[in-house]
Order: sequence, then C-alpha cells, then structure tokens
Amino acid sequence: TAHRRRRVGGDGPLAHVEHVRRPHLRTVRRQVGRADQPAVGLHVPGQRPRDLALSAVSSPWHLVLGAVTAIGGLAVPLLVAVTASFSAALILGALVETTPPTSALALGVGGLLGLLMAWWGPGGASFRRGTRSIVRGVSPTPTAVRALLGVIALIGIALLVWGLVGGSAPSWAPVGPPSNWTTGA
Repeated sequence: TAHRRRRVGGDGPLAHVEHVRRPHLRTVRRQVGRADQPAVGLHVPGQRPRDLALSAVSSPWHLVLGAVTAIGGLAVPLLVAVTASFSAALILGALVETTPPTSALALGVGGLLGLLMAWWGPGGASFRRGTRSIVRGVSPTPTAVRALLGVIALIGIALLVWGLVGGSAPSWAPVGPPSNWTTGA
C-alpha cells in the first residue's frame, strides 16, 4: 500500500529499530524493557529515512527511563530479601541457636525469596523478557537452552551444598561486615 499503517502497540521512536540491522542498537533496545513494547505487533516492511536518527537521539532517554524503572522494580524484591533474611534469622534463633541475619543460611533464604519476588513480583515481566532475550542470544537452539539452564542449576546446587557443608561466614569484602557500615570503621 502507498500509505503506512500504524503499528499495534504504539509508534514510539524505537518502534522501527527492529528493522535496523545494527546489533548494538538492538541490544540497547532489548536492555530497556519499555522500549521493547512498541516493537511488538504489526510491522510494516521497510525503513524510513529518519528511523536511525530518531533511534540515536532517543536512546539516552530510554536508557535513563529503563534505569529508573529497573531501580524502582528492585525496591520490592530488595525489601523482601532483607525482611526474609531477618525473619529466617529470628526463626533459626528460636529453633536452634542465635543466628545473625548475615549468616549464610539467612542470606540464602532472603536471596531466594528476593529472586522469586523479582521474577514474579512487580516489574517481573520485563525481568523475564530480558532474561529470555539473553538466554536466546547466548544459546540459540532449544537443546542449548536446556544445557545452559542445566549448568546454571548445577552451579546453584553446588553453591548451596558448599554453603551448607562449609559452614563458613559470607565474605563482605571489600566493604566490610554490615556492623561496620554505620559506625564508619
């Protein structure tokens, strides 16, 4: 057709980046979850002359917007992780012995619950989309995806066993233990 149809999902400045065959611009667009939304939907083939210029000019704005969104999306999972670490320390302290919230087990519980909240909580959709893009970029075939996820699972299990069997305290290098954070030591 002689006229261009509007795209479903918006006609934002980065909606046309899908047609730009420059890998660094696609990477920037994928990193910013909000910029990825306008590219979803009906695509009109071809590239307009101003598409590359609009993408280059609007990239810093989308980078700042994505960073602010990511920081805001990490607030709830971080709060859940800290709360879960303290709760696990209180429960362990009541059952076994006095356990500080900075013990390996309490931090592990907090980290796991924080990760679950980041995955399925507010802002989790963009986290899952970005993770999916990275996994597909690193391992393009379904067999390679399964192998990568298997290796990650084995590393996680090995770290869990090492943390439980080793019984050593976590290292806070280079910032020092949390007790020193408020005293300035």
